[in-house]
Amino acid sequence: MNELFNLAQKVAIVTGGNGGIGNGIARGFASMGANVAIVARNSQKTDAAANEIKKTFGVRCLGLTCDVTDESAVNRMAENVYREFGRIDILVNNAGINVREPAEDVTEAHFESIMQVNLKGLYFLTQAVVKEMTPR
Repeated sequence: MNELFNLAQKVAIVTGGNGGIGNGIARGFASMGANVAIVARNSQKTDAAANEIKKTFGVRCLGLTCDVTDESAVNRMAENVYREFGRIDILVNNAGINVREPAEDVTEAHFESIMQVNLKGLYFLTQAVVKEMTPR
């Protein structure tokens, strides 16, 4: 392991970590020794991703189902990560959505959905872990 990127004993939360870029980030942290909490909405896909990371990299990996637009669910998720690992060192706010339509066709409902996940989710996730992370 490259000592410059040694993350042994660190704990990373990666939202949207059960696929795509988020899964690549979670795998990258795990390859450098970090324990990882994958947070996403699809429990089956999340559990599969967590199990694959544990098997491949030999780190602890927790799969948690959470809707990042639900502040109380976000707080419970952060408490679960802290209870399981005893610390939180890294937060990757990767969960996000988009509407694949021309800008002039995006409805107010689409816009609200995007803002709920991409802005509100990011804000409340950060708020849920910052108090635990700040002292370190």
